[in-house]
Amino acid sequence: MYAYAFINGNPPLDIELPPGIVGSLDWVCGRQISAVVEPGLSPEFIANDDDDAQLIQAVVTHDLVICQLFHQTPVLPLRFGNFWRSPADLLNHLITHEAEYIQKLTELAPLAEYTLKCTPLEEPNHEISPDARGKNYLLAKKQRYQMQQQFQTAQAAEWENIKQLVAQDYPHIIPGEPQNNQQRLYFLADRSETTLLQERHHYWQQASPRWQVNLGEPLPPYHFV
Repeated sequence: MYAYAFINGNPPLDIELPPGIVGSLDWVCGRQISAVVEPGLSPEFIANDDDDAQLIQAVVTHDLVICQLFHQTPVLPLRFGNFWRSPADLLNHLITHEAEYIQKLTELAPLAEYTLKCTPLEEPNHEISPDARGKNYLLAKKQRYQMQQQFQTAQAAEWENIKQLVAQDYPHIIPGEPQNNQQRLYFLADRSETTLLQERHHYWQQASPRWQVNLGEPLPPYHFV
């Protein structure tokens, strides 16, 4: 039995379960915690090493299911690949860890995870005049090197400042691994404070002219579970 996410309490009557990786979704309900599951999905399907496209599609569907649930009710998202041997095993798990999951869901209920993607801008191209000769050429080359160093130093300082600015307003923050020379910050913010978050994002960008600062859409709290 494959599990996607946990919710607090019984399933809401109006919640709509999306399609799963291979079939329909269902519920396993404990005393105070419920799990969204896909009974017909086997571990062998996930572990199929012969079909990369199948595995990638399964990962995408897993995240899509959690996001669609998240837009309807607070969820505790599970990592890709969580299987239980039977509904009874999962039910026992829910009961055993009930207090822990209730506390976590209560903390995360009003919050969403946001991703701040910060891409360093290329430094200006300081061209040396083709008419420069001798000492003038060497001086121009030295000045270009100094400007490059100053730009890189200022850019590094701005990145440290971005982290501090975000952490001042959103203490639940996790730095991500750089991807393709892009820095990432994951943080939790109140889902109802959209306007305030946009204003802060605008301020972060103004304070970081050597960076392109992009704010992602609200997501389930993947990095904070």
